[in-house]
Amino acid sequence: MKRIDIINLFRTLGKIRTAGITDKAVKSALISAHLKLFRYQKEHDDFLAGLRERFVDQKDVDGANEAYDKYLKEEIEVALEKIDREAFAKAIAETDTDIFLGELTLLEPLFKEEE
Repeated sequence: MKRIDIINLFRTLGKIRTAGITDKAVKSALISAHLKLFRYQKEHDDFLAGLRERFVDQKDVDGANEAYDKYLKEEIEVALEKIDREAFAKAIAETDTDIFLGELTLLEPLFKEEE
């Protein structure tokens, strides 16, 4: 998975309210994924801070953008517990969480393959 996909997945997971989820397997998988992906978000924040320190002049913007683009496209192997789509949909319906359809595509790496 590309680093940008990991960051977007982490951010989308952060919007899900786990308080109303009664399916223990779904809740556990969501919490586990969020905690696991936090590490990559922290690395991302640190990388951006380093870029800001390194590329302080306006003339360095192209170099910073190129380095950031390369960083975001880096492939990372992350093992995530897979969730059944129907179980996820049911669990989300039990909460006060608004998930937009566009965000569902960001959650794709969490879902079990459909048969």
